[in-house]
Amino acid sequence: MSWISESKAQTIATGPLAVSGLCLPASLSVPFDKTGTFGAGNAFTVELSGPSGSFATPRVLSPVGTASPLVVTIPADVATGTGYQVRVVSSNPKVVGTPSATVFTLQQAPAAPTVTTTAYAYCTGATAAPLNATASGGNTLQWYNAGGSPLASAPVPPTTTAGTQNYSVAQVTSAGCTSPKVTITVQVDAPPTAPTAISPVQLCEGAAVAPLTATGSNLKWYDASDNPLPGAPTPSNTTSSVFKVSQSQNGCESPKKTININIIPRPAPPGITPNYTYCFGQTIPPLTATGSGLKWY
Repeated sequence: MSWISESKAQTIATGPLAVSGLCLPASLSVPFDKTGTFGAGNAFTVELSGPSGSFATPRVLSPVGTASPLVVTIPADVATGTGYQVRVVSSNPKVVGTPSATVFTLQQAPAAPTVTTTAYAYCTGATAAPLNATASGGNTLQWYNAGGSPLASAPVPPTTTAGTQNYSVAQVTSAGCTSPKVTITVQVDAPPTAPTAISPVQLCEGAAVAPLTATGSNLKWYDASDNPLPGAPTPSNTTSSVFKVSQSQNGCESPKKTININIIPRPAPPGITPNYTYCFGQTIPPLTATGSGLKWY
């Protein structure tokens, strides 16, 4: 009877925990109060309940200790759940402490969020949209800049300066468990200079014409009103006209080069004497005509 009396004299009350949720694996500080005298070599152990708070088959956590608080490790293979409790148990004598009043959640780190596009390309001055990702299972997204600092919301990449920008995104559970990050790259390129082309182009009225040419990459042709054309235009040989051409690199279009087509009117026929009469044996001088840049045929 004396042994039973002594055993009943010891009590253990597991104290409140400072957390409501943990990410596995996790470190947990478990405070407790005890009364009575414990035997030589006594050690205190923390037991973890099942996900619903049942201690039918508790998980013994390590390390053991001799004083409050006990700082133990909850291993990664513990199932996730929202109803966990802990209690402190002594070894000499064996006294099972009260369950913690704190009920807490254990969660695993989630998989990375879904990111459809991990590489974006913009031209300087373009309007960028916020980066996009999708969280799962009620988790929330956390965005980071290139230095790893958290951002308040999905970033909108600036496009004022050419260069490469890096961002990353993770998803976070209600217990604060953070997934691996997904890196998103944003490339901002400056447009090239306008292509090289001859302007003005001087065409003689009625002369043979060919499609216009320019030197550049991925040329785009336009009429005078900036309407796109299917390819290099062939100008009229009777009416003056205006065309434009640009080039593109990395999807960025250059300023347009304007090409002016000038039609030079045909001159009037030269003045001639249409008929000459000579006597047989008479010396005939060269024919003459009045005009500029004469060509004889």
